[in-house]
Amino acid sequence: MLRGCVTAGYIIVSAAKAIILQRVHSPVWKDRSLASKTTWIGSFECMQYYCTVGASIPSPTVDDVVWLSVLVLSNPKAAPTQLQRIVSLCDCQIFYASYGENMDPSILEEVLNLT
Repeated sequence: MLRGCVTAGYIIVSAAKAIILQRVHSPVWKDRSLASKTTWIGSFECMQYYCTVGASIPSPTVDDVVWLSVLVLSNPKAAPTQLQRIVSLCDCQIFYASYGENMDPSILEEVLNLT
């Protein structure tokens, strides 16, 4: 769920299937130093986007948010706040790579074998 700080209302995203995987790779050379590498892969299937229609003033804290049940997302007419589906049944994949701090090459067996 996403909420803006200027206007009232929410964007609600649901997915029938969501998978997030983390992979830790062998260290790689980056900018002339050895760094750890981690990648994240996310896959989301059968996503739907809803927005609130005629929403009231946004609540000041997250605790004041009225969360919707799964039944409401299956039958938007049962919602206490009117919802409008703006995207129906789409898929999304996310790829993210990050590099950690520099490592000392002398502690790694793979690097020692290459020299």
